[in-house]
Amino acid sequence: MDIIFEKSQSMILELSNQTNSQDMIHISEFINNEIEATIEAKEKGLQKPKDAISTGLTGLDEMLGGGLFGGNLFMIAARPAMGKSAKVSNIAVNIAKNGYSVGFFSLEMPGSQIVQRMISSESSIDLYETKTRLVKKINFENYLNKADELSKLKIYISDKGELDINILRNKIRKLKVKCEKKDINGNLSPLGAVIVDYLQIMDSNIDDANKSLGKITKAL
Repeated sequence: MDIIFEKSQSMILELSNQTNSQDMIHISEFINNEIEATIEAKEKGLQKPKDAISTGLTGLDEMLGGGLFGGNLFMIAARPAMGKSAKVSNIAVNIAKNGYSVGFFSLEMPGSQIVQRMISSESSIDLYETKTRLVKKINFENYLNKADELSKLKIYISDKGELDINILRNKIRKLKVKCEKKDINGNLSPLGAVIVDYLQIMDSNIDDANKSLGKITKAL
């Protein structure tokens, strides 16, 4: 009986070691892959990763290692009224200018206010004028030109306040399918980024703010 037990334990240990060896990879393998990829990039004279999407903000791109990368979640955090929404609006426009589609989910600000900020930023017209729609005569032609340019970008805005992760996921899937189809001019603008402004007011069915944010970010 003892011999059978020992053999059983030995077999279980061997199987366990085989499984663990498949799950756990020595650091040297990752490093070797990185060295090979770095040498290849150097030989090709690559300036930045080909799969990186520029935010249009040079300093931010450098901090992110070249820009935004697919499959990653980036969070912008700051105190209230520090310009987070304005910044992500700028990023959305810059990404769209590079030929990508962008999904912009605003849980607090209506779509009209988002485009007012975008027009103000692109035209360098004071936000007060675009928000009140009291655009000065001297600025009006510039206003119309920049508004027209923005209207041609592939930016899709949802300003429905009630939003949970499941609804968001379904909307993103539908948008991705839409962006994978060529437009009437035969151009393709794949979905480059999805922006959610802002996470704290997304519905998670959890009262604790920290746990709620954790659940949302994990789902994203």
